Amino acid sequence: MDLTNKVQFNKVVDAVFGKLAQSFPVPVTLEAQDLGLASEPLGAYVDGEWKPSDAVSQHEFFFDTVAWLVSSGYLAATRNFGESKFENAVLTEKLLQCTKSIPISLKF
Repeated sequence: MDLTNKVQFNKVVDAVFGKLAQSFPVPVTLEAQDLGLASEPLGAYVDGEWKPSDAVSQHEFFFDTVAWLVSSGYLAATRNFGESKFENAVLTEKLLQCTKSIPISLKF
């Protein structure tokens, strides 16, 4: 089976895990544009009306990927639908074990 979105998926995962590894164990906010995964904001209000940007598909792929990582247990985060971001994101023990990155202080 060939996963058609694997290159884009890997790009999101690399950016997300990289940011979380740098901040571990401090939770951070994840946003597609801040991670270089979207070329522009999701959209903006113009004259009181929401206008989506041309980057909607980039944001949607980011959201779907991070949501999958959360539901699969690789990271913990809370999705903020109103502001199009994930908050309090942090690596989980599952990911630390998969990457053999368990801090020495947690090894028995």
